[in-house]
Amino acid sequence: ATILNEEIESLNLEIEKQKELIEDLELKATGKTRGQLDFPEVLKKDLVVRYDFDTPPDQNLISSKIPDDFPALVEFAEWIESGKHGGAMRFNGVDSQLRLSKTLPDSDELTVSAWVLYEAKIESNGAIFSDFDGRSGNDLMFGLVGGETVFVRADKGKGYNLFDSIALEENVVGQWHHLVWTLDSSRSNIYLNGRRAGSVPKKGSNNGYHNGFIGFGNNGKGWVHFEGVIDELAIWSTDLSASDIERLYQATR
Repeated sequence: ATILNEEIESLNLEIEKQKELIEDLELKATGKTRGQLDFPEVLKKDLVVRYDFDTPPDQNLISSKIPDDFPALVEFAEWIESGKHGGAMRFNGVDSQLRLSKTLPDSDELTVSAWVLYEAKIESNGAIFSDFDGRSGNDLMFGLVGGETVFVRADKGKGYNLFDSIALEENVVGQWHHLVWTLDSSRSNIYLNGRRAGSVPKKGSNNGYHNGFIGFGNNGKGWVHFEGVIDELAIWSTDLSASDIERLYQATR
C-alpha cells in the first residue's frame, strides 16, 4: 500500500508539472506572464525579505513583498511590466542597481533565490546580490560569470575563505532560469531550476558590516553589475534544504 501511494503521489506530481508546462507554453504564445505568486507557508520561516517587483517604484523606492517595510532604492534600474511573474527589474550592466534600505542580520547561514534572465555581453556583468563590508574589504556576493559559471563569495570575518566558482551544466544566457545559493558554516550549494548544480566545501559567513545590493557587487577583481532582468528575489537567514528549494522552484515556475 505504501509503494502504491508513493506511485500515485509521483504520478500526481508529474501531472501537475505537465499542466504547468502547458500553461507556460500558452503564456509564451500570448506573450503574457504568470501573475502574482505566494510562497508556501513552510518557506516563509526565516525569510528576511522578498521582492516580487510586481508594483512599480514610488519615488525611486521599490517595495518589498515580505515584510512590507523593507524597500530598496532604485538607482538607474528600469521597472518592466512583464517579468517572469508580473513585474521585474531590468539592469543595464553599467550603473544600475537596487540598494537595500535596511541591513541584513548577521548569520552563518544564508539562502538567496532569484529568477534571472541573463543577457550580459561582458562576462563579468552577472552580479545578482551582494552584501559587502566596506570597512574590511571582505564581501559577500552571488552572481554569474558568463552563462555557465556561478561565482560565490563570503569571506567576511577571520577564517572565512569562500571565494569560488561553480560550473553549471547548461548555458543560462537568454532564457529565464531559477538560481539559488545556500550557505552554511562549512559548504555552499548552487541550485539551477530546482536541482543542485554544484557545491564548494568551504565555510563562509555574512557576519559584520552590511550594505546590501541587487544587481551590483564585487567579484574580487572589481565592481560589477548585472545585465538582464531579475525577478522574485528572496533572502533567508538559513540554508534551505534541497526539498525546500525544489518546492520553491515548483511554486514559482
